[in-house]
Amino acid sequence: MLSLRTLLPAAAAALAVCAAAVPTAGADVDRARLTHEYSATITTDVDYNIARTGTNDLGVWSSQLDDEFTVKTEIPRIRFVGGMPSYNNPAYSTATATRGHLLAITAGSGSPVTCTGNEIQDLAGGAVMGVLSTDVRQFKVRVLDGLTRRLGSCSGPYPAFLMRYDMLGAPLGEGYFDATVDFPGARLGSDHAQLLHGEVSGAKCPGYDEDTTVCLLTWDAEITFHHVSSVDEGTPPPLTPEELPEIGKPTPPAPRPVPKTKAYTVQAASLDARAGTVTVPVRCASACSGVATASLPTARAAAAAKKAKKRAKGTLATARFRAAAGTTAKVVLRIPKAQRAKVRRAKALTVRLAITPQGGTPVTETLKVKRGR
Repeated sequence: MLSLRTLLPAAAAALAVCAAAVPTAGADVDRARLTHEYSATITTDVDYNIARTGTNDLGVWSSQLDDEFTVKTEIPRIRFVGGMPSYNNPAYSTATATRGHLLAITAGSGSPVTCTGNEIQDLAGGAVMGVLSTDVRQFKVRVLDGLTRRLGSCSGPYPAFLMRYDMLGAPLGEGYFDATVDFPGARLGSDHAQLLHGEVSGAKCPGYDEDTTVCLLTWDAEITFHHVSSVDEGTPPPLTPEELPEIGKPTPPAPRPVPKTKAYTVQAASLDARAGTVTVPVRCASACSGVATASLPTARAAAAAKKAKKRAKGTLATARFRAAAGTTAKVVLRIPKAQRAKVRRAKALTVRLAITPQGGTPVTETLKVKRGR
């Protein structure tokens, strides 16, 4: 058994803020009159280890996964108005894997299988939510909401291994990537940083099931509020709990780009030993049609033909072809007997393909085909 059943890798963090009461005394009152602009950074190191063993029809199997990665989240703008966090921009998250190693012992043969890789997919933002307090702006923080780790280099014929870390909709403050941050009123107008730590093991560990023998996930993070500016705009009236803004809601990850599929593929062309026929397999992703020509043009003739947009003198054979979507057309050009001796003396034969994909733009491709022996 190669994979850990339940997980695929995951990661990110975003900042959503909503609430804090206006301070009522001393220096905090002066600070509360100001509008404070901040940015923030959350840097999180994650270390995950899980070991599993079980039996199937072939015998005993086991696996051990060691995974380490770092997630960094930037919140470009957080605003405190009247002492309350009232606005922040969406967060931007990046992640870097530092180690990913899976060792599995297959049942029956007992052969070891290893998978390694540092690819990270489907990074999703977390959240921060303010909590009402007289002297302390307290935030519930989710340093990471979800990501997928891909270990793409596996020994033998085995496919890539995927591991998902995901909060699965757990309320903020109840997930294994959640913590609490204090922002004292006395710190308004200054930088503020706090270290965070989380640890989960046993049945609460991600990926835990009846075959798990050991599972431990730990993470260490630092959240830093960077003071940008403070401006006296007066103290606004306090908001009621119903009026508290919902700010910085986690934004869904950007859609992954769909790789472009080439409209056609020209496979290896061949010229038989007797210089009688040229065979060119053409595979079309969508239905296509085209014309193939074989020739022995001189450099000057080819240049003149290109300028005049005509077929170069010395064309030996022409063939038309069609191919349905997802199929391969075997294009065969038959060389006249009178020209075969000339082809045999030549170093290579030039084949030009003019291909028109259905609903697409016509394209051309030129091949040099050597004679077989």
